[in-house]
Amino acid sequence: MSQQKQTYMNNKFTDSPPLNVQAAAILGINSSKYSTYTTIIKRYEKLAKGNDWVNEDKTIWPISKENLSKFISYLHPKVAPPTIISYLSALNHHHNMNHTDWSQIRYDPLIKQLLKTIEDNHTFKPTKQKEHITRDQLRYIITKLNLNDPDNLLFWTTALVAFYGLARLGELLPKSQQDITKIPTLQALKFEKSDTNTFATIQLPRTKNHKIVERPILIINQTKDDLCPIHILKAYIVRRTNTTYAPRSKALFIKANGNLATKAWFINNLKSLLPGANVAGHSFRAGGTTELVLRGVQLPLIQRIGRWSSDAFYKYIRTHHATVAAILSKAYSD
Repeated sequence: MSQQKQTYMNNKFTDSPPLNVQAAAILGINSSKYSTYTTIIKRYEKLAKGNDWVNEDKTIWPISKENLSKFISYLHPKVAPPTIISYLSALNHHHNMNHTDWSQIRYDPLIKQLLKTIEDNHTFKPTKQKEHITRDQLRYIITKLNLNDPDNLLFWTTALVAFYGLARLGELLPKSQQDITKIPTLQALKFEKSDTNTFATIQLPRTKNHKIVERPILIINQTKDDLCPIHILKAYIVRRTNTTYAPRSKALFIKANGNLATKAWFINNLKSLLPGANVAGHSFRAGGTTELVLRGVQLPLIQRIGRWSSDAFYKYIRTHHATVAAILSKAYSD
């Protein structure tokens, strides 16, 4: 067996990630992240072989502090610091999957100082974030729609559910006509009452960070005003349950002719209604979050409503300018 072809037999490591897609899903690693990790690990192996980043016994794995420093130094002129961190996460994952605790190397003071120096000297390019949707924009949109048109009613219902449910557009609509299993069904919608309040819940088949054991649910509350999502959701369901409306489909958000309403369809309609606006599907989730902040809802509750993990939620709050502005506005108005 050649030294260039590292195997589990000679150094307790596999060349490629030993985790298959099914196992990754069980561990809560979505297919996109699994694919990214695989690419990074293979890239490191190729670079290590080409640059002689090997251990004394000529093996690549586990990665030594010296070789990790070389890899980081190779990366930093080419990619941004957050990307380097992602690369290290993939390498750390590969060590863990091969039953090797690599944390002493990954978090060695020399490595941490190297990463800090790179970050301190990196010039970050300014990012132009998508605008968040406001209630004023929603009021403008509705003036352009004819809710007697089935497609218009479908668009408007989806928009309000995304806004008030803090939903990712991909949780409601598929990318293509083939993604029928990745969207909520008609049976997933339930109307419920709490005292005098009516609300709706939609059980989702998946989330952005899908874990099999989770049963993610959107909660849409009534607002009792001209933008009440419960009012429009009920109107849509009356039409959706008509026997002539997409009779062969179980999808919740679907066109009358049975074609799925895709993300591209929604975005195209949105941009035609708000020409020139820098908006996207995520703008509704951002807008709904901002609205809750403005209304004084506590951040931990917003985090739960939006189904964010702790780190992802606070990163979102920090980086989305509109949300930060809303928090500050609320603070100074008290």
